[in-house]
Amino acid sequence: RDRWGKTQLQLLASFVQANTRQQEDIQTSDIISKTLEDYWKTALRQDIRIHTMQADLSRETGYGTFRLGGKFVYTSTRNAIRYDTLNTAYLFVPDSGRSNNFHYDEYISAGYLSYERKLGKFDLAAGLRAEYTHSIANSITQHQVTRRNYLTWLPSISATYTINENQQI
Repeated sequence: RDRWGKTQLQLLASFVQANTRQQEDIQTSDIISKTLEDYWKTALRQDIRIHTMQADLSRETGYGTFRLGGKFVYTSTRNAIRYDTLNTAYLFVPDSGRSNNFHYDEYISAGYLSYERKLGKFDLAAGLRAEYTHSIANSITQHQVTRRNYLTWLPSISATYTINENQQI
């Protein structure tokens, strides 16, 4: 019996970009006196980019299937919102209490290893996945930078018993 079967390698990559531009003109008036109570304008710019790369390798053996792989994701978000408020001299001036310029970058590196085997009426699987995340949140307007780095281990195990073609536990 052949103990080494099919080997398969998959390589995937993607890039997604979403850009949003929005402007608002907001007025609040007293309905009875028709007095203008508040008036502001907003300008929002948001740019999001997501880059991914992934590699997966599987190898069938006479006893089961081994799988291993890795994935890298880089996400970049740039937000800028500007509020301009009408002052008492009827001029629009920047509202620093509402305006914000924010950058967020996140890097996720992940890898996994798993083994699957059929044993009689049982399907068994066990695996381990690790994810390392590094992120930088930069509130430029508030002069505040937050950095986070963490590693997460995600073990898994499962067993399925086949009663018949249509029923499993």
